[in-house]
Order: sequence, then C-alpha cells, then structure tokens
Amino acid sequence: MNSCLYHGVLRHRRWQPRQHHFSYQVFMAWIDLDELAQLPDAGIRLNRWGAASFYTRDYPLGAPLRQNVLGRLATLTGERLNGKVMLLTQLRYFGFHFNPVNFYYCHNEQGELRWILAEVRNTPWNERHYYAIDAVNTQPVDKAFHVSPFNPMEMVYHWRFNTPGKTLHMHIENHQQTKVFDATLTLARCPLTRKNLRRLLIKIPLMTVKTVAAIYWQALLLLLKRVPVHSHPANRRPRS
Repeated sequence: MNSCLYHGVLRHRRWQPRQHHFSYQVFMAWIDLDELAQLPDAGIRLNRWGAASFYTRDYPLGAPLRQNVLGRLATLTGERLNGKVMLLTQLRYFGFHFNPVNFYYCHNEQGELRWILAEVRNTPWNERHYYAIDAVNTQPVDKAFHVSPFNPMEMVYHWRFNTPGKTLHMHIENHQQTKVFDATLTLARCPLTRKNLRRLLIKIPLMTVKTVAAIYWQALLLLLKRVPVHSHPANRRPRS
C-alpha cells in the first residue's frame, strides 16, 4: 500500500513586525488517490462517520478526485500528467473536518514528482485557492489569496520540500523586502495500519479540533502583541 501516515512537528515563526514562534505535534494522512477504496481496510471509513474518515465532499475538486486534480493542474500549468497523485491531508476525525491546506503531489508516468498542487483554505471565509508549485524548478510565487489577517497581500512565497519517503519536509516562507514569516512541516513516515492510526489518535486526539483551536489562540496572541491586522481585499473600500 502506498498510502501511509506521517507524524511530527508543525512550526510557525514570525520575524516582523513582532517576533512570534510556536510549534506543535501533528499527524497527517498520505493518501494514494488510486487507493481510496482500500482505506477501510486500514481503519479509515470512506464517506461514513468514524474515528477517522475520508469524505469526498471535503475536497472541493470533487470526484473522481485524481482526475480532477490533474485537470486543475493542467489548467494552471498547461502540463498534462498521468502518474500517481498523492494527497497530504488531515482526515475527518469523529465527524469534524478542517484543513487549512491540502497538498497534492503529482507525478509523471516515470514516477518522478513533477508538481505540487496546494489547495489553500482561509479562515473564517472558507474560500479556496490553488497554487501550482514546480517540483523540478521551484520558483518564488506571488501571493494571490488572502489567508491570515496578519499578513498583507503584497508578499512572495518561497517553497522548499523533499520527495517524501521515510521523511516529509515542507517549508514555506513569506517575503516582502526580507523574510516575514515561515511555516515548516517535519514529519516521519509510519505504515497506515489500524494499530498505528489508533496509536496516533490516542497520542494526538481530535487533530482537526486542535488545528482550529491553535489558529484562534495564536491569533489572540498576535493581537495582544499589536501585530497589524490586514482586512480581506473584498472588504477594502476603494480610494477616492
């Protein structure tokens, strides 16, 4: 089975205009989109309530998910791939779903990682945006979507990541004239089995609830540090 679990640490660091750092333990599912029908064998219910569930409706590109991911990627890049698509995601736990970002790792027919399609969700507006990141010739990407109210739109993303194996690394930096913020996932692989899934659910219970709580708690701390708030572009009044 190509699908597995990854567990480790998510770290956020803010450098400007105030320093603010935090990290916490996470685990995520690494799903081969050709193996969705096999997930119940590993303890993940498919489109049914459970301790851990994969609901197709939680992924806006819709079913068939693999084909739709590759279709969206082709629209963004002009490149049509036909290899494996691996999804790094947080599952639905005890009926609760929340995913700030999903990463679709898209491979060519030779099995080489070619593109990452990042599906970003903002809170609380629940909007989605897709960034295509070239895995062969990674370039800075202009920010095109409002996410955190503590980061302005006038920023550039810098991405660094590996081809996942025993470990998975994803590092994203937000730059203006200099680096303002970064987020880093440092994860280790473990097989997707009922035993491992149960162990991680006990070790880090209600993973999605923890993510939501962390977002709002850290937002409160930033407000207390008087970090400027940037409104959603749709709410800004045009200058007269």
